[in-house]
Amino acid sequence: MKDYKELDLQQLEWIQKGGFSQNYELRDEDGEVVAQLNRPHWYSRYAEVDAPGHRWGFEPKGFFRRKIIVKSLGTDEEIAVFNYGLSNGTLNFADGRVYHWRQSNFWGTKWAWTTDDGEPIVGFESKGLLRYRGEMSLSPASDEISHITLLVFLGWYLVTLHYEDSAASTVVVTG
Repeated sequence: MKDYKELDLQQLEWIQKGGFSQNYELRDEDGEVVAQLNRPHWYSRYAEVDAPGHRWGFEPKGFFRRKIIVKSLGTDEEIAVFNYGLSNGTLNFADGRVYHWRQSNFWGTKWAWTTDDGEPIVGFESKGLLRYRGEMSLSPASDEISHITLLVFLGWYLVTLHYEDSAASTVVVTG
């Protein structure tokens, strides 16, 4: 596995491990697995990230006031809290930094992390029916953001949650 800092983030793609799996691999352009986003239990929305130099846990809480607690798995320290609704949210770091999560198109297939003034930092586009996958794009400003790796992983996790929620509501409506 490559060190995360030596990767060209423009060439990375998220790929679902299997058709019904809730686990994803981040692969480079050569198909090498760079990192993983795993959901240890099929019945839980809790997820863990395993990447070179980074191990985080994403723990969803609440029903009406939804949030995700981001913890370092090495130190069990709470790094950030993400508060969200249906199509947007705010990530608040312990050091005071804030990033915004926004849906970028009507269909919910494009999402982005933005700054306070609405400038995109990291964009995500989901694709696929039988095997869910996604592409990322980073703005030039992303080089200056110290939390960029966390934004990459939490962003994809949020895309997968939206996908699961959309699939569940489609079953309810058509069932």
